[in-house]
Amino acid sequence: MSAVKRVQKLLLHAEKRSAQSASAQVSSSRPKYSSAGNDEISDIEKVAAVMAANKHERDEVILKATGKAIAKALSLGVWFQQREEYAVRIETGTVGAIDDIVPPEDAAGEEEDREMKDDGQEDIPESRIRFASTIQIFVSAAS
Repeated sequence: MSAVKRVQKLLLHAEKRSAQSASAQVSSSRPKYSSAGNDEISDIEKVAAVMAANKHERDEVILKATGKAIAKALSLGVWFQQREEYAVRIETGTVGAIDDIVPPEDAAGEEEDREMKDDGQEDIPESRIRFASTIQIFVSAAS
């Protein structure tokens, strides 16, 4: 539940930023001393609605997981998907990880390595690339 609360808090901050942006646009476009009795709050709502309609990308919180954490991330994604106030999008993929292999530094190990090379066997590589499955869960406020 702590991850759910963190995502909710980040989405709330994103909504506040968009409201502040709309408010800044309205206040910059209005004259300081206006005799017209226009309601500033309704103007802010209109600007926010236009910004939301024109915005192709919503503010999203991205949950990323690899390996054994994929199951936990999927359970979080399902939790958000079951609520109407959230929109969830899932992407899968793979990522390459480089493992550095450090051979033992003792004298006996060096002798064994030399013997293995003389026998025609390959020595231990210094590094290797392995691939891990990943998942990305994008959570945003529903429009």
